[in-house]
Amino acid sequence: MDMKTFKTQFDDLLKVYLEQKIQTLHHYHGDKKLEQVIAYIVQFAQGGKRIRPYLVYIFYKACGGLDDEYAMHYGITNEMIHLYGLIHDDIADE
Repeated sequence: MDMKTFKTQFDDLLKVYLEQKIQTLHHYHGDKKLEQVIAYIVQFAQGGKRIRPYLVYIFYKACGGLDDEYAMHYGITNEMIHLYGLIHDDIADE
């Protein structure tokens, strides 16, 4: 799969993943600080070239992986860890 196709598919999966995770926080909706954090996370998650998850995908395939959906989930995990690092850095920098 080329990088452009990967990015399109990955962005769709990442959006669904974030929406599902945000829905698990439904009992906290209405908390203005949490709503700000959620909006910040969603904004950060929308940008990027998706090189990190694409590299995860390529290495997965190079090692004999056959399930593209499984590789995408590894990519989402990688992207969430990176996103956490960015947000943590922003919090530390205020």
